[in-house]
Amino acid sequence: NGSAQFSTGSYYFENSTNSFFLSNGLSMQSSRFTTSINVPYVVQSTPWISYTYVGGIPTGGTQNGEVHQSGRQDRQGSGRRQNAIPLADTTSYSKSGFSDPTISASFTILSNRYHRLIVSLNGNLKVPFANPSNGFGTGAWDTGVGVSVSKGIFQNMMVFANSMYWSLGDMDELELKDAVSYAVGLGFFINRGTVMFNSSLNGMTQVAEEFDAPISLNLGTGLNMYERISLNANVSTGLSEASPDFSFGLGWSIRL
Repeated sequence: NGSAQFSTGSYYFENSTNSFFLSNGLSMQSSRFTTSINVPYVVQSTPWISYTYVGGIPTGGTQNGEVHQSGRQDRQGSGRRQNAIPLADTTSYSKSGFSDPTISASFTILSNRYHRLIVSLNGNLKVPFANPSNGFGTGAWDTGVGVSVSKGIFQNMMVFANSMYWSLGDMDELELKDAVSYAVGLGFFINRGTVMFNSSLNGMTQVAEEFDAPISLNLGTGLNMYERISLNANVSTGLSEASPDFSFGLGWSIRL
């Protein structure tokens, strides 16, 4: 399985960052248990966005100390930022390289075909493989545990939601808070379930005091082909300064 995503945004910096994110992995599945490992590769125009399993975080990368100082000094009593953080693109970094791999596991604790209800317990472990000086990782372990729920409604529709508690490791000069990621959405199936359209709201609680909580609105479609191949595409727009302004992605899964 894998995915490719392009995103662009200024976040809360003066200049924009363009990112291309390619992830490939292998999954093994039994009747109730699934485990997988994914290895991402990143091509990026600046080192200011660090990658986690739930997406990019605008830590400042090699200049996370500047983000810490500027972010705290620029807050009003309302908590909103007055000015963009100026970061000079003067650090030495690689514009492409591997980011941190992630090991994931999921266990289905309830699967009721009559009520079209599925409940799963999920866990994730991000391994600090990437050097933060390259701008692709935080240099720390991240662990997450959570639950996901999907429920069929009417004949060709479903609602879904997931949430995960994350213990995020700190960077050298920037403290990352433990956070909760979440997603809620609606899916619609046609052509006997081989084609799906969905929309969702994805976000996370505040990761650092220096910037707002990331949140985005997503639209997607999926296609099941030949019982072994699944394809999907999605577009999203950021609703806060901690999310990219625009993202477009493709995904695939091939059953061996």
